[in-house]
Amino acid sequence: MEKSILGAATALIQKDGFSHLTTTGIMQKAEIEPVQFYRRYKDLDAFIDEYVKTFDYWFSDVVKVPVSGENNQTYYEDILCNLFDSLWDNKIMQELLRWEIATDNETSRRTAQLREFHTLPLCKKFADLFSDSDTEGIPFPTGEPTAMKTPPG
Repeated sequence: MEKSILGAATALIQKDGFSHLTTTGIMQKAEIEPVQFYRRYKDLDAFIDEYVKTFDYWFSDVVKVPVSGENNQTYYEDILCNLFDSLWDNKIMQELLRWEIATDNETSRRTAQLREFHTLPLCKKFADLFSDSDTEGIPFPTGEPTAMKTPPG
């Protein structure tokens, strides 16, 4: 049942994006009764919250701790290239990012904030690594983010 719901949602998102996703569309595509959907999810927002968890950490597959313990510029350049390649190939993540940019609601803000929260350690490493370079960038805040001291959820 769960695979059917997730598969239906994935197909609909790939076709029309998150902004056109509806519970009715998911139920029709999955060929299930409303009770089967609502037994698992309170509403569409609750479904999206759970759904994006499977796709929202696309960087976790790409960012690996170097086996040799290296912490050099080439390693981080490779991470950025791998992240770009991963995003280029991941239609669902593209649609998720597009939806978050275009839609201002509690769910889209929560998914974006959670991803940002989990990305902060990597951003800090990049800021430290390139702090002595000629590259100008946005300075990294020295403390925890004031808007989010713990992950949303």
